[in-house]
Amino acid sequence: MKTDADEPETGTGDPRRESDKPWWPMDEDALLVQFCALRFDGEKLDKELRRELPEHEAAFSYPALKHVYDTHYTRSLELLDDVKLNFGVFFLLQRAQKWHGTIDERDEFLYLKLFLHLHDVDVPAGYEYADCLREYKPRLRNARALAETLRPRLERAIAAFSAS
Repeated sequence: MKTDADEPETGTGDPRRESDKPWWPMDEDALLVQFCALRFDGEKLDKELRRELPEHEAAFSYPALKHVYDTHYTRSLELLDDVKLNFGVFFLLQRAQKWHGTIDERDEFLYLKLFLHLHDVDVPAGYEYADCLREYKPRLRNARALAETLRPRLERAIAAFSAS
């Protein structure tokens, strides 16, 4: 996963192609998923966790969140028990998608699985990003509806992906 914040923003941030990703949210739904991720201050969590990292890992943007991703999520699509770390990786994937225009299919699954898990969860105290939280709160009903329609499609896509 690329996470270099110094690269220019590219792409639309919408990796879905009509023919092969009917489970990927489009337009307003994609924006809703982004707001859900960005209501969490991942940069703050990364700075707190960074003190525990070996120095060579600090070359990436959000190195501590990348470390969490690398040590758990590269092996598994199962979510962690720690809500804060799940929010952190959700934030990291959103940033990677924005900076690079796309993330690989496995990370797309993880990104949306995190949305399904976190869309109705309060951001842990002290990690709220006020601007995006303000944008997200009036859309919570829409987020719940999106999660309900997205869940079965995503679960089928993950099962097919895992079987291949």
